[in-house]
Amino acid sequence: MPIFNQFHYAPLKTSNSIRLIILDAASNGQAPLSCPLIQVLPGRAANYHAISYVWGERKVLSPSSPQIRHDDDTSYLRITPNIDTVLRRFRSFAEPQYLWLDAIYLDKDDKIEKAQQIPQIRDIYQQAESMHI
Repeated sequence: MPIFNQFHYAPLKTSNSIRLIILDAASNGQAPLSCPLIQVLPGRAANYHAISYVWGERKVLSPSSPQIRHDDDTSYLRITPNIDTVLRRFRSFAEPQYLWLDAIYLDKDDKIEKAQQIPQIRDIYQQAESMHI
């Protein structure tokens, strides 16, 4: 597995911005996950699918945990096996998929961002093309 730098969330450009991932298409189900993380304004976002699910057991991620590459190809975000499974199920072989994942959209270490983002969740789900729980 390649070595990448630890991922750090870029600050949101506005308090109304939301983060989506662009799940890049792949030629096979085992290809590495590549997911640029973008910021968009609600209502101006590309059609996206909102995904929420039981996160499973909260555990510490190890260096061998699944990871997704960020768009700069030099950083990664470690993910749980559950998120890995969800992303692989949604990945298309033909075109990128725009996704909002409740497990990834938020910098959980930023209290100000949490205070701004959590009240928007209802709107995020309502504006999604589809919602999957």
